[in-house]
Amino acid sequence: MLRYSTLCGALLAISCGASAPLAPRDPAAHIAVLPAEDEAILLAVVEHIMKASPHGASAPICLVIRVTQSQMGDPSVALLDTARDEWPSMVQDSACEGGGPDDNVRLRASRKEAYRIDIGPVTKDGANAARVVGGDLYAGGSGTSEIEYKLTREGGTWRVVSQRTLLMI
Repeated sequence: MLRYSTLCGALLAISCGASAPLAPRDPAAHIAVLPAEDEAILLAVVEHIMKASPHGASAPICLVIRVTQSQMGDPSVALLDTARDEWPSMVQDSACEGGGPDDNVRLRASRKEAYRIDIGPVTKDGANAARVVGGDLYAGGSGTSEIEYKLTREGGTWRVVSQRTLLMI
């Protein structure tokens, strides 16, 4: 799936590190199937969120991808593997549970506390511009935000150039 040069460039830019084993993928989980370019855009947003977070990668991070506002699923294996090169504690969202105003996000198997990143869908604003709606690292309870990230592609690489809060929960 991820064969475009934009993602290949992102793969080369991410430093290699030891990876923790992936949580088993839930066979019933929906995999968000997206064009490779959209996955490269989402990867740029994940990188932006992770670099801006005071939490870093100190806990497991559950990644959920929205194909549309109402259709969501796990990231593709290729997208998750690319993100895990930089953040080994990242897992597919089907390995997680909880969240919402009255419950913390945690891993299903171990019940360990976790964070969630919920991003998408991608909206293209031309060949070299896009927008993605998503949140920040969210642990559950109140205090999360819905954010619109604006991206541009320069030299084949997508990067977030601005963000604005749409809603605070």
